[in-house]
Amino acid sequence: MPGSFLNILPDPSHSISPGGFDGLDEPTGAVAGQGFASVKLTDSRKIEQDKTLTGKLINRSNKASRWLIDINYNPMTRAQFDPINNFLLEKRGSLKAFQVSLPQYRYPQDTTWKAYNEAEFGTNVTFCSVPALAGSTSILVWGPTAWDTPVYSTGLPKAGDFFNILDAEDSLHTKAYRVTHVETELLYQNIPNPSTIRVHFTPGLQRPISLEFIANVEIRFYEPLFTVEQTQDVQAYSLGSNNLYSFSLRLKEAFY
Repeated sequence: MPGSFLNILPDPSHSISPGGFDGLDEPTGAVAGQGFASVKLTDSRKIEQDKTLTGKLINRSNKASRWLIDINYNPMTRAQFDPINNFLLEKRGSLKAFQVSLPQYRYPQDTTWKAYNEAEFGTNVTFCSVPALAGSTSILVWGPTAWDTPVYSTGLPKAGDFFNILDAEDSLHTKAYRVTHVETELLYQNIPNPSTIRVHFTPGLQRPISLEFIANVEIRFYEPLFTVEQTQDVQAYSLGSNNLYSFSLRLKEAFY
């Protein structure tokens, strides 16, 4: 029996079967989606500015930051277009959220850190080590090494990498975060031991990480996923005289 319906936009790394299942679970007849011709990622946030009578500037942010994604495809044959189109039609416009894997952020930049996190899908796990409040812009993370063994011996995440937080007790924590800088015990004296790193990121935490269930909070650096919804409820394509389909997508991050 197949495992689950595919909820990731079909692409060359994620195939979909005739029954709508993930091609890894039901490979018979599964087809991979087409690659993206171009991808645009926008960090959308609302910052309000005001000035007092004395000219003092006041900044404030009263809305959540949201990733916006524009995807363009090269012209496709019907066989290439239908798996993508049917996947999106099943979502009924913006009614149902789904996930997207962006190729430029699929793997960590550091090859050693990539190899560790790739194995994470089997045996390795990177955990959050302390609780954090919603809105926090850094978390303390247990590295892959033993206690008092330098974490950087197996590589480090780099600025520009993305990650998800997989909380077994909070399935609504779906935000994608971008690393801005990483501290080790060589650069930050308050880090408790060499096997711990402090990861700074943007935007702030969508949801808190509680102390009670912290052992169940995994940090996913390998193939982070963006949970999105379509920005419009009207889905259209163009069919040219060459019998090729032209299609593009506008998506916005969805969180609950």
